[in-house]
Amino acid sequence: MDFVNSAIKENDWEAALNGLNELLKSDPVLLDGYLKRATVYNSMQKPLRARKDAECAVIIALYTKNGMACGNAQILRGISYFCTEEYANAGLCFQWAKEHIYKDKELESWIAKTEKELANATEEEMKTVTVTKRPQNNELENLIKDLSLSLDKKEQCSAKTTAVKATTLAQKVRYDWSQSDNYVSIDIYAKNVDPSSVHYELTCNNLSLNFALPDNSVYTLTLEPLYDEIATEDSTLDIRRTKIEISLKKRNGCIKWEALQQKDNHSNIQRVHSSVSTTPSSATATSHKQNKKNWDNLVAELEEDEPQASGEAALNNLFQQIYHDADDDTRRAMMKSFVESNGTALSTNWNDVGTRKFETKPPKGVEPKKW
Repeated sequence: MDFVNSAIKENDWEAALNGLNELLKSDPVLLDGYLKRATVYNSMQKPLRARKDAECAVIIALYTKNGMACGNAQILRGISYFCTEEYANAGLCFQWAKEHIYKDKELESWIAKTEKELANATEEEMKTVTVTKRPQNNELENLIKDLSLSLDKKEQCSAKTTAVKATTLAQKVRYDWSQSDNYVSIDIYAKNVDPSSVHYELTCNNLSLNFALPDNSVYTLTLEPLYDEIATEDSTLDIRRTKIEISLKKRNGCIKWEALQQKDNHSNIQRVHSSVSTTPSSATATSHKQNKKNWDNLVAELEEDEPQASGEAALNNLFQQIYHDADDDTRRAMMKSFVESNGTALSTNWNDVGTRKFETKPPKGVEPKKW
C-alpha cells in the first residue's frame, strides 16, 4: 500500500492502478483498496469504474460499521455521478456523505457545484433520481458474509483477545481545559492526527469537533451550549503531533467559567472581576487534575462552617476535606506521600508520587529516629 500511496501522491495513476489491482486480487474486500481505486478512476476521468468501486466501498463500510469510510465512499460515488451529469444522483450521494462526515470543505464545495448545476439543468435525466443509499452487489455481499462467518468462528476461540482489540483509539482520547482572564484553553490528547480529517465548527455558543484516528475510529467532542459566549474571530485551533490545542476567546472576560458547558440557569453565572485561576480541569475521571481545588476558597468555607476551629485543628479539617472530595488517584497520592515521609510531606499528584519514594524531612531542629 505504501507504493500505491506514493504513486497517488505523484499523480502516477497507471502505477497506482496496477498496484491496487494486485491488492484487490489478494484481498477482494479490502475497503481502503476500493476507496483508493475509486479515487484513481475519478482522476483518470473514468467515472463508471469509479462508481462501481465506490459502491463496493459503501457496502463494505456499512458491514464493518466504518462511518468515516462510508462517508468518503459516498463522496466518491457522488463525484462519479457529477462527471456523468447525473446531478440529482450526485446531490443525494453528497447528502448521505454528510451523515457520516460532520463538516468537510471538499464535500461542501461539491454540494455547492451540484446545486448550481441542478438550478441550470435543462435535460430531465439530469434531475432524475435513480440512485439508492445502499448499492446492490449480491456477489460482493455474499463474499463478505462468507468471510464474516469464517471470522466469527475464529473469534469464538479467542473471545478475550477480541474484547481487548475492541477498544478503539478514539475511546482512549482525553482532554483537559484551563482558563485565564480572557481565554479558555482546551488540550485534546491524541497523537498523529491527520489535519485533513479534522472537522471543526465554532459559533459564539457552540463547539463541535471530530477527527479520524489511525485505526479509523472517530473521536467527537461536542460542547453545546458553551458556559458563556466566545469571540469566534479571535479563537484558534492548532494541531500538534501529540495533541490538538483549542483557544477560545471569552466575550465576557469578567466571567469565571465553572465548566465548559452550561448545566443550570445561565443567570447563575458568577461575574468575577478579579484575576481568574488557571487551574485545569480534566475530561476523564482518571486524571489527577480533575479534582484540583481552589484551596484558599476551601479554607474560607471551612472557617465559615467551623468557626471555632483554629491552628492544627483547622489544618486537620482542611486535609480531611481535601481527602473526602478527591478521586482515587489523589487519595492514593496523599496516603503514600504521608506514610512514606512519616507525616512530613503531603502530595495530591499521583503521577509524581507513584514513581518515587518519599524521604522523612522533619522541621529544622528536629531529628528523625527509626523505631
